[in-house]
Amino acid sequence: MNAFALILAVLSIWDYPARFPEHDRLRRQFTVALREGDTATMEETCRKGVKLLPDDPTWHYNLACSLAYFAKRQEEAFDELEKAIDCGFRDADEIAKDADLRRLAKFPRYAQLVEYAREMR
Repeated sequence: MNAFALILAVLSIWDYPARFPEHDRLRRQFTVALREGDTATMEETCRKGVKLLPDDPTWHYNLACSLAYFAKRQEEAFDELEKAIDCGFRDADEIAKDADLRRLAKFPRYAQLVEYAREMR
């Protein structure tokens, strides 16, 4: 059973070129929402990006940044930041200086995740 799942995972890479136009459309939509400060659209777009490309670290990272704007969504933001790191977003310095994440900096888990990114690098 695990071998079958592994084969499916490898075969799914062939889907990525077909997904690129939607990824690019979502990326542009996210950029506009970010410039306009439209946090609801930022979150919605990132969720679509994560669904489209679940192993893409940038979509998880941007979702974490989007969720950080919502006071009662910090744990979810931390979970997405951890997923981003697990998927390959390991620039601890960038995470530490990202203004979108500054709302999370007061929590112990933030420092733990920055350190986790450093260790994973």
